[in-house]
Amino acid sequence: MGQTAPKEAAGYIIDLTRYFICLFMLALPACARDLTAQEVLEKVVSTYGSLKAVHLVAQREKTTYPAGRVQTTFSEYELATATGGRYLARWKQPHQKALTVSDGSTIWLALNSRKQWSRVSAALEADDNDEELDARAASTELHDSLENIILHRFLALAKTVQHPVVAKRQEFELGREKAPCYAIRAHAGGAEIELLVDQRRFVVLRMDQWNGKPGYRR
Repeated sequence: MGQTAPKEAAGYIIDLTRYFICLFMLALPACARDLTAQEVLEKVVSTYGSLKAVHLVAQREKTTYPAGRVQTTFSEYELATATGGRYLARWKQPHQKALTVSDGSTIWLALNSRKQWSRVSAALEADDNDEELDARAASTELHDSLENIILHRFLALAKTVQHPVVAKRQEFELGREKAPCYAIRAHAGGAEIELLVDQRRFVVLRMDQWNGKPGYRR
C-alpha cells in the first residue's frame, strides 16, 4: 500500500480476499501422499458440499489502479448458520454495516442507515405490514449474499476453475495456529486466482484474484 502503480497497471484490479475459519474445524486426517491440483479441488468440493453448520469470518481487500492512482477498500463479513433456520450474518465496510440474527422463529435486523433494530417473525404472517416485510426481505438478502460470497463461491470455483496447478506450499496464520496449505493457481472467468487450501481440512483459507492485465503482481 502507499506505492505508486506502474504505468502499465493503470486500470488494473487486484482483488485480494482472505478467509478465516472460526468455529468449524473438521477433524480430517492429513493425506499420506502428495495430491494433484485436481485432487485437492475435488476434496474441497466434498468438504463444502457436506457442511451442515458453519461459522466463517472473512476480510476482503480490493485494490484498483484507476489512472495510475492506488485505491483500496476493505470489507469484513461474518456468517454463522445452523439447522432450523438459525443464522447470524454481519457485513461491515467503512461507514456502512449491517447485522441480522435469526433463532428460527424470530429475526432481528440492524442497519446503520436506520439507527435501530427491527424485530419480526421468521415466518410470513397475513397481517405483516410493509416495514415487517422489508425487514424480513433485508435479513434474507444479507444472509444469502454472504453465503454466496464466503461459502458457495468456493464450491463453484473448485468445480469450474481451468488449468489448476499446485504451486509452492505455504503456511497460513490462523490465530495461534500455522496451517500448512496447498497453493492452487488457476484461471476463472478471465481472472488469475490462487487458493490457499488447508491440507488437513480442505477448506479455503485465502483467495487472491487478479483481474485485468495478465502477469502483473503486487
